[in-house]
Amino acid sequence: MAGTPTPTTFLPPFGGIYRPVDSDPQAGNPAQACLSTTGSEQTNCLDCVNNQKGNWTIFGCLPSDPNGFAASLLRFSLGIGGGIAFLASLLGCFYLLTSQGDPERINLGKKIIFYAISGLLIIVFAVFILQFLGLNLLGIPEFGK
Repeated sequence: MAGTPTPTTFLPPFGGIYRPVDSDPQAGNPAQACLSTTGSEQTNCLDCVNNQKGNWTIFGCLPSDPNGFAASLLRFSLGIGGGIAFLASLLGCFYLLTSQGDPERINLGKKIIFYAISGLLIIVFAVFILQFLGLNLLGIPEFGK
């Protein structure tokens, strides 16, 4: 039957969303896409697709709804920002320890540490502001997780 569409799955070569393409109404059960995974990844994929109603990606289970996706994106970006602040403070400490009394390197190390701590404080205050706006004013329950 040449005219019958076959179930297709979007599986990009470097990872992506393990679920059928939404544009095909006869794509079938979303859990069928998890059959291309193995072991514990298949168990996690089936749990994500069936129980959490999300999409299994190379980053884990991403929620399908916009509120949940925004909350998971916020958590991910805050983790990246905190990691960068930590690495920057380590770099500043390295400059201080290897300065050998050079005032330019000491000042550079101090500035790097100061800016890393300042950035970390901005991230912390941004989390409080976003949680206040998301939970109290907008009523998005995913921001409380």
